[in-house]
Amino acid sequence: MIKREPYNGLGTGFVNFCYYDKGQRIVKLMGLLPANIKAQVIRVKD
Repeated sequence: MIKREPYNGLGTGFVNFCYYDKGQRIVKLMGLLPANIKAQVIRVKD
């Protein structure tokens, strides 16, 4: 996202919302890839 406001206001709040967990879930539900993907480490024993 490109934010072009001279102060922290509504645009900044929206960008922050989209970045954090709740906003990323909405992005994922829309069929887009989230910006930050949490990696899972799974250990498999033979």
